[in-house]
Amino acid sequence: MIRKLMEMKNSKTKKSEYVKIIEELKKFFKNAERIAVVGVGQECRQDDAVGIITVERLYKELSGSFKLPLSISEKNFCIGNKIVKFFIGAETPESLTGKIRKFKATHVLFIDAAQLARTPGEMELVPLAEIQGEKISTHNIPLSLLGKFLELDMGCKTLLLGIQPKDMGILFERKLSEVVDKAASKAASAVRDALIGP
Repeated sequence: MIRKLMEMKNSKTKKSEYVKIIEELKKFFKNAERIAVVGVGQECRQDDAVGIITVERLYKELSGSFKLPLSISEKNFCIGNKIVKFFIGAETPESLTGKIRKFKATHVLFIDAAQLARTPGEMELVPLAEIQGEKISTHNIPLSLLGKFLELDMGCKTLLLGIQPKDMGILFERKLSEVVDKAASKAASAVRDALIGP
């Protein structure tokens, strides 16, 4: 009985965290005109690919297609009065600065695996200014520096949706751990709900 109550409490806590993520994303997207959603990660490092996989799932949900095009950044999605474009930044998201500038993004949401000191699969929205160096990321240029550059160069707002990884070992296939795979679907749904919802 106690175990069942604890499971129910944990389920409610996770749901409220999910609702909180959606509410915070809605605040971030408020007054947005052009939103760039960037999946970041290294596909050969197991859960580090969660940002890429989340963006791909979100693209599929919004496009209604089960197949991905060669480049997901070719299509704009009109959602209400917002234009949304998806990008795959892989381990070098800084290589997208020209494309993000050309898109004239007013808001940039990065999705990436992040060392949040939380349970694997848990999510958190992190202002890029709060990221300290390489402690939270595994990329060539820290996302904090990239975010600062985009904010200064374009005047856009930036935010990270971080997902706590479980395993970051090198694999020769793209495969997330089970808990992080579920988190990728949940993160895609949260961003979708924040974009589509009132």
